[in-house]
Amino acid sequence: MVAPALTDAELRVLALLATHRTQPQIAVELFVAQSTVRSQVTSIYRKLGARSRDEAVRRARELGLL
Repeated sequence: MVAPALTDAELRVLALLATHRTQPQIAVELFVAQSTVRSQVTSIYRKLGARSRDEAVRRARELGLL
């Protein structure tokens, strides 16, 4: 599988998803709204073909994105 093109913002969120921080904690750390993190997570899942956080992180590692 070829790595999908994630935006820089999505890659920042993806890296923090692997740390088990909550979405509200990620929003605070990145100085963005929770709704922004939510939409980026949805986009990450779609691009990686994942249905859960664990699956997204696993696929990202397999693709060398993390």
